[in-house]
Amino acid sequence: MKRFFQYVTIVLLTLVAYSCTDNNEVGNSLSETTIKVVADSSFTITGVSQPIPRVKARTSMQLIGTIKADNYGLLSSEVVSELMPSGELNLENVDETMVDEVRLLMFVRAGDGFTGDSIVPMRMTVYNLTKELPDPIYSDFDPTDYYDAANPLASETYTASDMDKSTADRESHFLNYFDASTYAYKYYEVREARVQLPLSFGQRIIRQYKESPETFKDLDSFRKFFPGFYIKNSFGSGRVMNFSNTEVELKFHRKYKTDFGTDTIVVDSVSCLAATPEMLSNNMIEMQIDEKLKQRVADGEALLVSPQGYQVDIKLPLSEIIAKYGLDKNDMKVINQVRLEIPAEEITNAYGMTPPANVLLVRTSEKDAFFNEHQLADGRRSYVGTYSESQKKYIFSEIRSYLMDVLNSESGLTAEDEQVSIIPVDITQEQVSSSYSYYYSSSASYVLTKVAPSVYKPSMCRLLLDQAKIVLSFTDNVSRED
Repeated sequence: MKRFFQYVTIVLLTLVAYSCTDNNEVGNSLSETTIKVVADSSFTITGVSQPIPRVKARTSMQLIGTIKADNYGLLSSEVVSELMPSGELNLENVDETMVDEVRLLMFVRAGDGFTGDSIVPMRMTVYNLTKELPDPIYSDFDPTDYYDAANPLASETYTASDMDKSTADRESHFLNYFDASTYAYKYYEVREARVQLPLSFGQRIIRQYKESPETFKDLDSFRKFFPGFYIKNSFGSGRVMNFSNTEVELKFHRKYKTDFGTDTIVVDSVSCLAATPEMLSNNMIEMQIDEKLKQRVADGEALLVSPQGYQVDIKLPLSEIIAKYGLDKNDMKVINQVRLEIPAEEITNAYGMTPPANVLLVRTSEKDAFFNEHQLADGRRSYVGTYSESQKKYIFSEIRSYLMDVLNSESGLTAEDEQVSIIPVDITQEQVSSSYSYYYSSSASYVLTKVAPSVYKPSMCRLLLDQAKIVLSFTDNVSRED
């Protein structure tokens, strides 16, 4: 039986503002300034772990593999994905007979792009989709009717290691990007899985581009021509990999006439297809929670587990706070800050799984609409909390607007206002930079562009609600007349 756990420490900082006196008035108007700090543990947060039955994660990140871990469970994931075509392909002096090689390339970041054993061999099998994917699509999608199981396109054994790669390949796995905040290039390392596709696949792409180039510029037409891939783990276990970049590379040769009238052959390549956020990509996730975790939930522990594991639904003690401290939109108190801090504890496991990097706090009644409508955390009705490794806690730094909306609502505080869910999420941010002068002065900031249910990597933790804090500060304008 599920138990509710009740804990929170409320720290209230009561500030009284100072105002000056006017000696020209009859009598003195006097405002006294006192500062009180109240550590109040009489309020409680109640909550319960709830299973996440499925997720809608429209993302270009693709989770593939199988892993079984004590104190976690059995996770397996496959992918169906549309691919974005390149609208312009340089195929001058190239026909379909000149295709030399076709490869599906899937990249992960070295270090945190996979969970499990990097060198265990696993096999990936790729199928052509036979019809367009449905939209919306969820993690419990059954691809059975969307591919021909008897006709795999290709299959390849792969690892997450560079040990079997050439020196040139290993060197090519160091990529760079420009960081506007430091005005410098930074480097990161990737690993790749390669699947050799049949030449006929590349020949079909070239033939269609030559005959109907407009197909590659209209996504609806292209989806009919090529609905996408179904990619599954067909052998091995012990690792799941999150591929952040997937593309199809064509290698070919082309013939030219030299200035002397002789023929010459030039070898070339082009990336013709790629997984992008604009195209449908869905991770079909099967998660079997370890019995030990189920027992911990039954015993009343607040557990976050991803992907498709547990969220935590909690009750914020807003009514008690409002009643005890006389917070009302008509009184003299001015609310300055409301902050929620929830410590988290790692759960021991063999694969180094850590707490989810980011979690979403949203009204429980609104969480489905939040994901289905691709909403962003707005700082009023929904918030993203980031796990602080140094402090070992999630911090929702500013939920003042949430409380203010409740106080200013015509209907007043409702039960729905107090019921919120904490859900592991993946976030996407874009760097926005500004340059100030010819001498390269610049600044950079990050803008949140996407919040989706977490599928990036296995993660889990226990929320320590007995150590949670709500920090509330307000100004109380108190005056008396002599």
